[in-house]
Amino acid sequence: MLVASLVLIFTTTMLGHGTATELAAPMILDYVHNLLSSVWIGGVIFLAFVILPTLAKLDWMEKEKIVLAILPRYSGMITIALGILIITGPTLLWFLESDVTSITNSTYGFLIFAKIFLALVMIGLGGYFQFKVQRPAVKNLGGAIGAGVFGFGQKPPDVSKEGFEPPTIEALAYKKIKKPIKASAITGIILLGVVSLLVNSSLPAGEVQTAEAQTATFGFSSILFSEQAKFDVSVLPVGVGPNTINVIVSAIDGDPFSDISGLKIKVSNPQRNISPIEISTIESQSSNGVTEFEGEATFGFAGTWQIEIEAQRTQAANESIVFDVLVKPTLSEIRTEITEYDFPEADSAPLYPRYDGDNTIWISDAAEPRLWKFTLDDRQFSSYDFLEFPQYFLT
Repeated sequence: MLVASLVLIFTTTMLGHGTATELAAPMILDYVHNLLSSVWIGGVIFLAFVILPTLAKLDWMEKEKIVLAILPRYSGMITIALGILIITGPTLLWFLESDVTSITNSTYGFLIFAKIFLALVMIGLGGYFQFKVQRPAVKNLGGAIGAGVFGFGQKPPDVSKEGFEPPTIEALAYKKIKKPIKASAITGIILLGVVSLLVNSSLPAGEVQTAEAQTATFGFSSILFSEQAKFDVSVLPVGVGPNTINVIVSAIDGDPFSDISGLKIKVSNPQRNISPIEISTIESQSSNGVTEFEGEATFGFAGTWQIEIEAQRTQAANESIVFDVLVKPTLSEIRTEITEYDFPEADSAPLYPRYDGDNTIWISDAAEPRLWKFTLDDRQFSSYDFLEFPQYFLT
């Protein structure tokens, strides 16, 4: 049973973050950390829900003797385990993520802090058992029981002797430890839940990568030039639906034009045969005399849209620019349709499909020395046998 438990803890280590580093030190630290944590929390649960209920039918003297015999042995074992856990925990975390800032700003770090808090609660309850339960209980019994159970060879007191007064129910170690040990066990169970979330969550570096991957780049902003003018253009948010186009027109050196009479903005999509559509603009002028125009354009679907901007001048030729913006679809707009086609031969074992760029997919067959050709135009299979080779694979 002990060997099976050690192997089971090892499987947990193999699924942890320490194994992902492919380094021996984090794997060993993770295993030792898991083993001692199991001894600690498992011991508390066993004490709360197995040992103490079993002692309920004994008389007060036997209960005290057993409880006072268990507590020091158990406390000593847990003290050693905690000392090692305090070393293995931070060291393992340093192997996994040495950037303190990323830890404190991540979900993984929040779970680490929750784990530490719950562990401190359990340590505090352990200190309560040691200093507020065990030692006063020994003192209440005159030290004789305490000396006997600690192995000093003294006999327990004679309860039949005249003048002996047994301690009150409230002063018994069994009574004092009953509720706190259950609270410690429940805290340990919650701690195990936090640990399971840690094992199944990403490290801070992985969370940053995920956040960066999910962050969409909104908007288009650029400075474009025509022959005599500079256009400071921004398009927000460059998505399917309404978009705001802002344009500031000035001379190439940045000085404002004095003869700008208006601005035309046209939006088109040549790939979908959508001809240029002119949108209305609103003109505004800043305090330094620079003219700014704003218009609302609607992109009906994802794709490459072409925007043409023409600044109309009264004392010189009009200035114009043309540029493209890529409107990307949102995740909710992405759809994938999968169609399955059965091979003509039931015993086929298709492997390594290759697309040749000419609407044809070539597929190896692990069951026979042959290749399959699947034409996308007519959705038909053709086979080519190579009897002189035992097997034939595309690479």
